[in-house]
Amino acid sequence: MIDNICKNIRNVDISCLNCGCTLKFHIKNGVVVEGDGRVICNVPGAVCPDCIESVLGKVADPPGLIVIDQLSSTMAEEQLRNFTFLLPKSGATEFFALLFPEVGLEGKP
Repeated sequence: MIDNICKNIRNVDISCLNCGCTLKFHIKNGVVVEGDGRVICNVPGAVCPDCIESVLGKVADPPGLIVIDQLSSTMAEEQLRNFTFLLPKSGATEFFALLFPEVGLEGKP
């Protein structure tokens, strides 16, 4: 869910991958500038602080969890083109489209 769309500043609500709690991320000019949790790029998804250790225990190491602070729409597009995700690519496309609907990620394979 997206609210407060105004001059490239908005808040996006995303559920934690593990417990399902709602996490709010603040996006400004196409960059995630802060949030209630962490954006995990190789799953991809969002995780709350209480669940990060639990999720880390569920993935192989390496790669572990790849967290990118200040993820941008450009970085998300690049990852969709060149990255191997732990979950299906369709899930990655949906996740990044929640954060950055303005770049049209939902139509990419």
